Amino acid sequence: MSQTSECHRESHKCIFYLLSQIPLQRNMPPKNDEAQVLLALQALQSDPKLSARAAGKIYDVDHKKLSRRRRGMQSRRDIAANSRKLTDLEESVIVQYILNLDSKGFPLCLSSVEDIANRLLAECNA
Repeated sequence: MSQTSECHRESHKCIFYLLSQIPLQRNMPPKNDEAQVLLALQALQSDPKLSARAAGKIYDVDHKKLSRRRRGMQSRRDIAANSRKLTDLEESVIVQYILNLDSKGFPLCLSSVEDIANRLLAECNA
């Protein structure tokens, strides 16, 4: 297998990986489960006698999830991962750089993208 085709395949793997790491935008519609959770929480606020278990049955949502959310715990999709090293802006800069080079016919290997990210981290932490 040639070096160019292997590098090209690695580039596509990297792009898909980086895109999967970008968090969902806030303006995207919530999942059906999330919509049901929000409706159940509204019902719990409007009717103080309604229990989380009863609201869960009505809205087909886990009552434990409702209880946690009622206490103020955020949904998992709204919490940033603890292991993230790059900010959203830094990730988007790297993705734009990759896409820019790819559009010009210069696919990057995964190791090249890793080097770029490491240099960016070193610059920001210095």
